[in-house]
Amino acid sequence: MKVLWITQNLMSDVCKQFNLKAPASGTWLETYKNQLSTEAGIELHVICLATDLLPEKHIVANNVEYHIITINKKQAIKGLSPQTAKLLSETIVVINPDIIHIHGTEFGIGLGLSDEIVNAIPVCHSIQGLVSCIANNYFLGGINLKKCSPLVSLPLKIQHKQYLERGKCEEKIFKRFKYFFGRTDWDYS
Repeated sequence: MKVLWITQNLMSDVCKQFNLKAPASGTWLETYKNQLSTEAGIELHVICLATDLLPEKHIVANNVEYHIITINKKQAIKGLSPQTAKLLSETIVVINPDIIHIHGTEFGIGLGLSDEIVNAIPVCHSIQGLVSCIANNYFLGGINLKKCSPLVSLPLKIQHKQYLERGKCEEKIFKRFKYFFGRTDWDYS
């Protein structure tokens, strides 16, 4: 079975190729990848959507094929640009996976997949926190920004706006797709 992951994290194998420090987030993916890549009958491909201005490249390391696609970090908050969505779909067609597993709903990666791909290949998402719920209900934690110094309130306003944008992408994902994984009770709410 050919499994395709799509993630916004650079995996450690990719970081080693470019002499980069491995990211602190998404480390659980490494354990999951190490286990899955050793399973008989599994061919694992990982598309890494990289915001580090890395060259688009195909790397094979430790029994995993990596496909690097560069994205604009600011654009990623609102979803993928049309050019990135096209490149993503073209890469998926070349890989021709049996299943696609997108890690995270908060950046709207799944919205970049063409209808042809969504209709032809099962697509599942891992929920890594419900950004839409956090943005709308918990982000500010009761803080009245009008009573805060601009040094505090301005960065919080910017972050809150980004969470709201990411939440909109996430809500569209929930409407478009039907297969989701969660790791916590919060994810299942």
